[in-house]
Amino acid sequence: MELIFNRAISKTFSYRKFWFVFPVLMLCGLLIVLCRSLSFEAHRWVVLSLGFLPVFLCAGIFLALGVILSRMYSQEVRGQTAEIKTIFRQSLEILIGVAYLSLPLILCYACLWAVMGIFYLLKAIPLIGSTMSVLLSFGPFLLVCGSLALSLLTLGMLFFVTPYLALKKEIGFEIAKELLAHVTINPYKNITLLFAGLLPAIFVVSFLSIAAILTGSNYTVPPDVLSVSMQWFFIMIPFTAIMTPTVVFFFNFATESFVLVRKSAMKQEKEQEACASQS
Repeated sequence: MELIFNRAISKTFSYRKFWFVFPVLMLCGLLIVLCRSLSFEAHRWVVLSLGFLPVFLCAGIFLALGVILSRMYSQEVRGQTAEIKTIFRQSLEILIGVAYLSLPLILCYACLWAVMGIFYLLKAIPLIGSTMSVLLSFGPFLLVCGSLALSLLTLGMLFFVTPYLALKKEIGFEIAKELLAHVTINPYKNITLLFAGLLPAIFVVSFLSIAAILTGSNYTVPPDVLSVSMQWFFIMIPFTAIMTPTVVFFFNFATESFVLVRKSAMKQEKEQEACASQS
């Protein structure tokens, strides 16, 4: 792990990758700012729903971005020159298919959103609404748990699916079965590698979030939608710029982890075959 971690960091700080990843993060940042602006002084149901929605909308964008970064990284490790335009042209067909992989997540979240709306409607019934909201409070709790679980599943999909797709030339129905077999080969190692890949991003996002909260609380702007939205937008620009290296590292490390686990599985299979032949 030490070797692949250091090698992933060594290939992270690149001007070409920065100017390629930064506009993509800006686009995702615009989606987040737009959702936050729409939820400004909105109903609690809308606020809660728009808080999760950008995660699933950005999933397809990050999948496509990750495929290109993983292919670039694979060529760099082999000592080849990685041209973004060439890789993008070669990956165009698979990138179109990658965009559809995020649709099931969006549909699942839309169902959770709709069911959550039913609980808010029941809560608004005169006379008995408050009582029903207390008795049925387990429902919104489970729906929020489901939304959080989908968000974690999205992170896992970005880490495990992206390098798999980067090594494939087409997307087939067998992808879920093969990925499940890959993840279950060594769950402890896969989970450890996932946390190691997320560690720089968690640290940087926590640091920047604290800075943004302190800025918002001490450098106030007029409390109208336009002013607050513009403040979020201009804070988002340096926020995404500082986050860019962590995104590059995440996909670099995801590629290294995928190859490491696959080699470990192949070595284990050979050892089992050798033991079987000796017995």
